[in-house]
Amino acid sequence: MNISEVILLLKESFSHPTSTPNVGREDRERYIRDNQECLIEHVVEPVAVEAYTAEWTREFTGFTADSYEMLCIAKSKNEELLYDERNKTFSLAIRNDRGKLYIIGYASSDALAEWLG
Repeated sequence: MNISEVILLLKESFSHPTSTPNVGREDRERYIRDNQECLIEHVVEPVAVEAYTAEWTREFTGFTADSYEMLCIAKSKNEELLYDERNKTFSLAIRNDRGKLYIIGYASSDALAEWLG
């Protein structure tokens, strides 16, 4: 997968309804468009990463293993949007100060909702 394919993947996700809430903005459609554009701007060359789970994540979500191999497809500061090619789902992960990547605990086909956490 390359950057162009990631952008197509995201646009495909954007073509479906999003569960992203309107957080204090009057114009939800504009809010969604602005954040979709922001996500596209943060796309990176896909790279395979190992994302770890915390105890809470293993107990209360569908992520039951200690870690998962996924593709990092977008980055912003210490947050990374991951894509699981097997399940065709997106997940948000946070990289700690020591460089270890942790899955927040959710996954869906809604890239924007996952990106915004």
